[in-house]
This record gives sequence, structure tokens and C-alpha cells, in this order.
Amino acid sequence: MCIPKVVERARTQQVLQESIGAVAVTQVRPEVRTGTLYNRRDTLPPYQIDGNLGGLSGMNEMLLQSEGRTITLLPACPQAWDKGSVKGLRARGNVTVDIDWTLSTNSLAATLSSPTGGTFDIVFGERQQTVQLPQGKKVSVKF
Repeated sequence: MCIPKVVERARTQQVLQESIGAVAVTQVRPEVRTGTLYNRRDTLPPYQIDGNLGGLSGMNEMLLQSEGRTITLLPACPQAWDKGSVKGLRARGNVTVDIDWTLSTNSLAATLSSPTGGTFDIVFGERQQTVQLPQGKKVSVKF
């Protein structure tokens, strides 16, 4: 699965659907199915690191992207995931991020923490907030 680092919510849903459960019967050996199952495991031995972990990495990138001191929340979250939450995502700068969102109302609440602290720009859609994270303390952000 390849999810570009741009806002393409409609495309991410299509790519996700194509990659999960994309199991096809081969003509050479009809008893063998190829693709990725719903549990993110590949159907072919041996263990396929790209299918098993690469897809998960792509899903994380849909929910959080960070570069330098900028943390972008839900940059490519599929519209089908209208309501949701995630805990424990990691951003650059040693920041842990928990997110709770509702896309239909364009609302989001996030809790950020970092053992080292620092100043970060938090971006959600067209909105941005600059946040000072005290060392070892949690800070809540709402959009």
C-alpha cells in the first residue's frame, strides 16, 4: 500500500480497500490465494514484512504525519472513518499523540505529551495551533 504524503482522503479509502482482503485465486495453483488478509498478514509464506508491517505504517500516515516541529493530524484520513480515535501514535520530537475525531463536524480533540517538551505547530485541515509542550506533561488541543 502506498499512501502519498498529501491530502487525498477519497483516494486513501480506495487504496485501503484494494489492499485489505485483496485475495485472488491464481491460475497456476487455484488452491493458493495471494494478497493481504484483514488481519494484515500476507497469504503467501514466508512472512512478508512489506505486507505485514508496510500496510500498518501507511494507515498511521493517514492519521498523523510529522516533519520538523510540525505535526499534521488526520492528513489523509478516509472519509469512511467519519468518527474514530487512536492512542499512542508517535511524532517527531518524541511526542505521543492521542486523537479523537468526527470528520462530518470537522472536529478533533488531541492530547499530546513529550518527555523532552518543546514547541510544536499542530495542523488539522486548514487550521493550525502552536503548542508549548511542558516536559513530561499532557496538553490538550481542540479544533
